[in-house]
Amino acid sequence: MEHLGPVAVAEFCGIPVTNTVVMSTILSAFVAVMALVSTRRLQDVPGGLQNALETVVEMLEGLVVDNMGERGREYAPFIGALFLYILLSNWMGSIPGLAAPTSDINTTAGLAVVVLLANHFYGLKKKGMAYLHHFLEPMPFFLPLNLLEEISKPLSLAFRLFGNITGEHIVIAVLGFIVPLIAPVPMLLFGLFTGLIQALVFTMLAMVYLTQATGEE
Repeated sequence: MEHLGPVAVAEFCGIPVTNTVVMSTILSAFVAVMALVSTRRLQDVPGGLQNALETVVEMLEGLVVDNMGERGREYAPFIGALFLYILLSNWMGSIPGLAAPTSDINTTAGLAVVVLLANHFYGLKKKGMAYLHHFLEPMPFFLPLNLLEEISKPLSLAFRLFGNITGEHIVIAVLGFIVPLIAPVPMLLFGLFTGLIQALVFTMLAMVYLTQATGEE
């Protein structure tokens, strides 16, 4: 059980490097390489890898458009990248011997901060300085409450994802200890399903916050 959390595996300039950081770096490099390889020689009639990845991109774009409307296409690359990273991170924890980056609160907090910064970036890009006026609505003395709401968004995103993924790994570890020959396989399969659900929940909430930041109302 003590190995369910992040474990330091190396040290860089006096800073411990955990297994979740290593897994996150490997995952990011893998996604980047796949993107470069699949787009290096694009064909009008795709086949193999290009066809598979185009299907994934179309599904992600459809998810964003279905929830944000046609204007959501502008944000589809950001939301799609966020979903893929979280999904693959969650699934890494289902592979024996590998640590899920999202089982580390530092990773989920970093993702939540990225969502928060993206909301403000796109909000300012869409509305200019008028975007900041929503902090004073419906009346200026609501400013502290509105700021508190902004702080609560990344906190809820970070702890929800971290808690669900870590809790799932604890349950799998406990059941594997109690019934080692029966429980692991179905629970690992269930982990793939819950990993998908948690990635969807995180990105759906990110789309809600983004819609609030960029919407007219």
